[in-house]
Amino acid sequence: MKLRTQIVWFFIFILTFSLGSMAFLSYSQMRTMFNEQLKEKLMDIAVYTSQDLEVQTTLANRENNSLLLNEHIESIRTQTGVDFISVIDMEGIRLTHPILANIGKKFVGGDEARVLETGESYASEGEGTLGSSLRVFSPIFSQGRQIGAVSVGSTLADIRQETQRKMAQFIPFIVIALGLGISLAYILASNIKYSILGMEPNEITLMFKEKEAILDNVKEGIITLNEEGRMIQYNKEAARILGLSEESMKDQDLPLFARELFSRTQT
Repeated sequence: MKLRTQIVWFFIFILTFSLGSMAFLSYSQMRTMFNEQLKEKLMDIAVYTSQDLEVQTTLANRENNSLLLNEHIESIRTQTGVDFISVIDMEGIRLTHPILANIGKKFVGGDEARVLETGESYASEGEGTLGSSLRVFSPIFSQGRQIGAVSVGSTLADIRQETQRKMAQFIPFIVIALGLGISLAYILASNIKYSILGMEPNEITLMFKEKEAILDNVKEGIITLNEEGRMIQYNKEAARILGLSEESMKDQDLPLFARELFSRTQT
């Protein structure tokens, strides 16, 4: 694979990993935020419903007018935009539900036991007749005695759809960032390629080895110096004539007569 291609693919991998990680974390945090906001909304509706006079009167008097109560509760549900509001008695029997056929049946999920036993308000996730849902429970009291409870909830599918809808707004920016990153990677790769005269790394290595082999097979001694007179390369014949070693190369130090010769050429 060519150097330019390697650099571009490397940047694509880094950008994809970075943007993907950010998108995943953003999705998780956004979903958590929506859950918390929804819990607060559902709890407010549940508390309001539990304090509703018509709800308390129906449960306290054990009146058989569930259909009238259901119409009242459904109007609240429609105005608030939640998926269900279920009023249940102390036996866990539904008095209200968006699906009329479920009225008079036992509440599904099992997470209603806590509110009936302890009179606590809380949120939970459970599987009900409408599917998996986030729901809150609030007890209903009358004259200091618990007479039932209310459950308000929204399906998890709705939460996922809302989160995905919000995340979809960021997709154009992610695509632009990815495209910009790839373009900059291509420009950088092209500049690097230009700096090394359009050669590939293996071509540079091969050229260096060829140059070194040629120098070592020349019968004359050859020394390469930089502008400061420091030795940067020599061949085998130069090492034999001048007695150079690897230590000489490390010290970048020339024998005395070679330094004098270099000084003359400079003047």
